[in-house]
Amino acid sequence: MSSFLALPTEILEQILVQCGHNGSPESISTISQTCKELRDLIYDTTIWREVYLSVLDSPFVPQEVIAKFVGGKGILEKGKFEWKRRLVAVMSLQKQLKTLDLAENLDGYIFTLSGLAAAPFPVFPDRPCHPSLNAVWVDKLLADGFPKPLIDRLMRKSPVMSYTTNSAAANDSLKWEATNVGEQFYRLVLQTGFRPHQAVTPDINSCSSPARQQALTRAVARHHVYNMLYPSASRCWGPFLPCPASVLDPSQPKEPHLLVPDYPFLSAARIVMEANLRESLEESDESEGMISMVWESDRGQVWPLFTYEFGRRDVYEFIERLDGKVDVGDVDGSEGRKGLNALRMGSAPGFWDGEGTKGKWSGVDGGSEDEQAPGSSDQPDSDTEGWDWAGVEGTWTCVISLYTLQLVADALFIQLVAQSVGWIIDNYFIIAYVHSQFYSGQLNMMYSIPDGLNHDMRETCRISSMRLRITGYSWVHQSEPSSITVLPPEPTSLSPPSYSSTLQGANEVSDAESTFVREEEKYKDAMDSLVYALPVIHFSDDQPGVTSERTIRGTVRMISGGIARWSMISRDNPEEHDDWVMEAVQIGGIGSGLGAAGMWTGAGHENADPLGPMWTWRVA
Repeated sequence: MSSFLALPTEILEQILVQCGHNGSPESISTISQTCKELRDLIYDTTIWREVYLSVLDSPFVPQEVIAKFVGGKGILEKGKFEWKRRLVAVMSLQKQLKTLDLAENLDGYIFTLSGLAAAPFPVFPDRPCHPSLNAVWVDKLLADGFPKPLIDRLMRKSPVMSYTTNSAAANDSLKWEATNVGEQFYRLVLQTGFRPHQAVTPDINSCSSPARQQALTRAVARHHVYNMLYPSASRCWGPFLPCPASVLDPSQPKEPHLLVPDYPFLSAARIVMEANLRESLEESDESEGMISMVWESDRGQVWPLFTYEFGRRDVYEFIERLDGKVDVGDVDGSEGRKGLNALRMGSAPGFWDGEGTKGKWSGVDGGSEDEQAPGSSDQPDSDTEGWDWAGVEGTWTCVISLYTLQLVADALFIQLVAQSVGWIIDNYFIIAYVHSQFYSGQLNMMYSIPDGLNHDMRETCRISSMRLRITGYSWVHQSEPSSITVLPPEPTSLSPPSYSSTLQGANEVSDAESTFVREEEKYKDAMDSLVYALPVIHFSDDQPGVTSERTIRGTVRMISGGIARWSMISRDNPEEHDDWVMEAVQIGGIGSGLGAAGMWTGAGHENADPLGPMWTWRVA
């Protein structure tokens, strides 16, 4: 031991850092018990900072990128960041997952994973794009799927049935969804996708098999996203929590920073859309590159409609992006944008090519820390002043799903027959036909799924392309204090988690929920300022000199917590009226490779208007 202590301090530090990097911070704690000198060295904050940064991404870099737009103030205080406690929490979960013992630590599991998934290292222009260390760890902690108690929640029908029932079970589930831990779990599902629990000895025919979990979860998610009682003016007709400040204007909240994403709905939308996209590639017939035939499966049927030549290719490449495996030793930048790395800010193809995008986000050409604080009175009013902070201009794929039952077979049969004799029938005619027939008097049929499954269900998955261009900008000016009192929800937080870690020093990892909530509130307050610091981007797919029967126009703006909200309206030009609207939120960081997910419905917001999930992502 004396010869070990005789080593220079720098070498001792490197040995300790390597112990942490190899996933053994408990080894550091063990060494600290050998003598006072090593204990003093190990409990030095600098050591744990180095160990943390050898295992995980810096928690400060993502926030430093946007700090200059929130009054120049930082969000995390570096001097108060608890490097050791954070690292031990991650390592503790890894050890508990190996023994499948999370009964006493589900809350800590959710908060830890949510924190890692929400703060991966951004993808910067003109720099090597190495995989995010946070993404590596989230993959490790999800290697065997979500814990069974959380999978059971995703397979319950009561939360989504609660719009039409007052059952105690439904209300209990809704209360859990409204807690901080519930919100973070559904946000995590939106970010990572559904991860079935991998039983030790799975039975392919049992309800616990991954395939059965997938089928049941998808069925419950379908109930949620096709529930026609869901949209309302208080939700701004989109996947948002009810916002009391929206009552004066059904289309926009009085204070945009009060609009909060509805993560239970959004996670359900991703579950449905991802399953549909994967099915759209299976055994599909690319006849004429326009339409693919239907096939049977034990999960229902999906009719994919590729409305442009390279639709199937774009979906295939997107699924590859979702499934990308992370390799820490990878030197090719493409791996730094795949899998969970697609959650990273700026990971979308072509994001940094936007007008002013690279300069402003990099702190160049007016993006310095000494610029005016957000909400200042001298913000530009011109519709020509702004910058593409969201990476809007480019080529996008947009996918919507429809709930159609057997009627879609009749409608598409009409289309196929029409094509065989040379008739031309627009896909929107088919959509209108299906909805006019189905939604006229069979609303309750979507709730008749025994055991969460309906083998007669039909979904149409329409896949189209958009080439977006920016048409202008506007700015949100903070109004005078509102006369509307927004009451916070009743406190329904679960009890703080109890940790049963075998790691020494784990007593420092306590009250994970309260710590997480305090940091989230501080982070949210700063990110809310982005509503007034970043311009609202107005865009269209109407190309100059090109006449089109249908065009898209929309906006991208910030809402609560620094979340980018995408709003789009589809217009039928020959009929001169708007027909469909789409509302979505960005998944992951600004300009992430996962795009935006949400819902679509009728532009008139009539009682009988159809609705469904949608997903759009940038292709180039």
